[in-house]
Amino acid sequence: TAVAMLENDPDMTPDTLVEAPTSWSPPGTSHEIYNPGQIACGDGSGEATLRQTFIQSCNTAYAIGGVDVGADNMIDQANKFGLGENFETPLLVTASRFPEPANDAELAMDSFGQQDIRVTPMQMAMITSAIANDGELMTPYLVNRTLTADLEEVSTTKPNKYGDTMSEQTAAYMQEMMVEDVKSGTGHRAAIDGVEVAGKTGTAEIASGVLPHAWFAAFAPADDPQIAVVVLLENDPGDGGTSAAPVAREIIQAKLGQ
Repeated sequence: TAVAMLENDPDMTPDTLVEAPTSWSPPGTSHEIYNPGQIACGDGSGEATLRQTFIQSCNTAYAIGGVDVGADNMIDQANKFGLGENFETPLLVTASRFPEPANDAELAMDSFGQQDIRVTPMQMAMITSAIANDGELMTPYLVNRTLTADLEEVSTTKPNKYGDTMSEQTAAYMQEMMVEDVKSGTGHRAAIDGVEVAGKTGTAEIASGVLPHAWFAAFAPADDPQIAVVVLLENDPGDGGTSAAPVAREIIQAKLGQ
């Protein structure tokens, strides 16, 4: 949603003020959307910079942002990332989805990860890697090389570009905000001494009385990415920041030898 907001407003930057009230009711409904813990976003004035809404995970800002961007543009952005398409790596990865919402209320909920949106960890890894790769998305694959029993090479998978998902400027803004989220936001538990990590937390509510899913997406080092990782902990008693971010940190440290 942040990508769609940046892509559809040429004047928007991470320091642009956006609507970010403590609670907000979508058009045509009395249902109130709150920020996590029903806390204020930023200074509580009802506005905050896009950067602040991102590192604080302000639900209202992205509910409003998605409605302002519009259903067609939100779906178009989702499709650029590969939502709606099955992938074979060669294992089948079920298509993620950002369906056509029936109204602005559904669009608002979808825009901050609720209602009808469904994503796989692979899909979120693709989005994360596209941001790390300056907006260019590669087709995922599992097998790098196929060898005979005598270790003679039969074939090597050739990397294949899936498409361009955003401008380089938008990717740079997203990279900047993800770095800030690990430095001073909800993703601070993914920080690693000597390595600049870029990341974003997520906590997906399922239903009343059901523990949410904890998410964390990250890449590192931020200035020269070597790894993109997505952690999903189903029905976790914590949240993306407390539970999933530390797992991502351990994976990144193992890859980078930290």
